Amino acid sequence: MDAVNVALLEQARDQLVFVKELAFQGEPYVSDALIAQATHLFILREPTTVYASLIKLKPDFTEDEFGFTALMSAFRRVQLYQTSISVFDGSVFRDNTKAALRHACNAIGIGFNTKMLRWENGYIRRWLPHERDSQSKWHTTLEASRGII
Repeated sequence: MDAVNVALLEQARDQLVFVKELAFQGEPYVSDALIAQATHLFILREPTTVYASLIKLKPDFTEDEFGFTALMSAFRRVQLYQTSISVFDGSVFRDNTKAALRHACNAIGIGFNTKMLRWENGYIRRWLPHERDSQSKWHTTLEASRGII
């Protein structure tokens, strides 16, 4: 994953790079150099809300997959390099998306544009035969999305 960290840092020299990742999947692979140089925005959801959503998709989920341990680890790593960290409630994004996104953009120093609120589709990529069942379970809502839901 060092190549990914280097590529992200190089690309960020010339343009804005946005990476969204679940903490438990991404945190172990993010280098300290990337953490030190990036601007971070944490979007949290109530654990009970996460539980209610996750239990439907994966009744046997692990503590790691629940994500809060990794999220705290990521937050603590960011605290080593930065004193101002933006943290937002995911429910606010759902309930008042435009205002929340405008506030988030302001917090991380980028301009807000209403085009951020809508997109053509959430299609990720064509799933390989062995991925179809598992990925459709996780990504059906995302791939059908046209905005923040």
